[in-house]
Amino acid sequence: MKNILAITIALFLTCAVIFSVPQVRAQIVSENYICSNSSNTMSDYLKRIAADITHQSLASINSLDDWLQVRHQRYEQFLEMMSLTDVPLTGERPPLNVVVT
Repeated sequence: MKNILAITIALFLTCAVIFSVPQVRAQIVSENYICSNSSNTMSDYLKRIAADITHQSLASINSLDDWLQVRHQRYEQFLEMMSLTDVPLTGERPPLNVVVT
């Protein structure tokens, strides 16, 4: 959870810095990366960035060996993003202790 908050803050600060420099903003706008025919909101920008990250997530993986090398790391990152690092995912599960009232 701390990592997600840190990434969100870093992304927000990066955007704030980019938009505070007129030359950089003009270049970004002229490249039509941030401004497009759709609305120009922060949520649209974050959606585009997330889509870019998604599309590039497997760019370095070209074979099964490449995937096997990064699989454990990616799985650990996924568990952290889903806040499942403290949840026992292997072995026997504890009893549910369901009580019907």
